[in-house]
Amino acid sequence: MASLIPETTKKLFTAENLRSASKQSDRCLIVPVRLRRAIKKYLREQEEPHMKKKVLRLSESFRDIKDKNLMLTINTSKELVEDPFKSMDRSKRWKIKSSYGDIGLNYRDDETIAYVASRMPAVFSACYRVLSEVRRRLPGFSPTKILDFGAGTGSAFWAIREVWPKSLQKVNLVEPSQSMQRAGRSLIQDLKDLPLIHSYNSLQDLSKSTHKSERKHDLVFAVS
Repeated sequence: MASLIPETTKKLFTAENLRSASKQSDRCLIVPVRLRRAIKKYLREQEEPHMKKKVLRLSESFRDIKDKNLMLTINTSKELVEDPFKSMDRSKRWKIKSSYGDIGLNYRDDETIAYVASRMPAVFSACYRVLSEVRRRLPGFSPTKILDFGAGTGSAFWAIREVWPKSLQKVNLVEPSQSMQRAGRSLIQDLKDLPLIHSYNSLQDLSKSTHKSERKHDLVFAVS
């Protein structure tokens, strides 16, 4: 195994790969004026007191979830070595318990407001960076139909609009939090030339509400 590491490293750290990696951080991404204005307007309308405390509480919740997920991984790996059959049983239970919306935050209105204020610009930037790379590698690709799984307040949708401003025709959003859905609708209410947008609480709701032929998408986005 040790003899394979140097060869693997050579393949990863080629001159082309290093040049590509350096270009990924050659400048800071500025959040578009439209999104900044939408966020400011949304926050003004909420008039939420103690915003800083709510943002800190939300950040602490994210850290707690991350720590718990890390412990799940560590415990599962340990049991896989000590008792493989027990690990198989637990993995079945873990998959059920970690279904979307089970492990994570159940966003209430105050948490959604804190998310928009503190997290949405960063999530938008990450989405935009990924989609820009897709556009660079696939210059002929222009998606018309999008599925955004775990849409939240619409960060990915805003990023998609920036990368492909004219191609979108239909967007299906899957988001279990009603509070997040309301915030997403509020943020886009002043945008013009919007595609057809449908929101669903789950993938099951999407499947029940659409014909099989309508479930095909050009691009599926999932932000964890």
